[in-house]
Amino acid sequence: MIQVNCDYNITNDIGFFMDAEHINNIEFARRTKVSRTTLDEIMKRGCARSDVYEKIYSYAYEKNYRINSVKEELIKEKGFYYQLYTGKLELS
Repeated sequence: MIQVNCDYNITNDIGFFMDAEHINNIEFARRTKVSRTTLDEIMKRGCARSDVYEKIYSYAYEKNYRINSVKEELIKEKGFYYQLYTGKLELS
């Protein structure tokens, strides 16, 4: 079992996984084998038991998400589109 602590931002990660997969919390619960009630509690408290962390992050790993690198790319992409939309994009 993976040893984890509450330094993970699990609420953001769950949101990211659901957005990336275009699924709702019901489908996410089914895929990760975590109850909807547990997911709701995680979203409220921002923390979970170690076995729940393991289920969620194992799902992410199986789907080939490398969370930090993916988040970095999305942040860069969102920044690019924001600059493009607002007209503040400077091309060199």
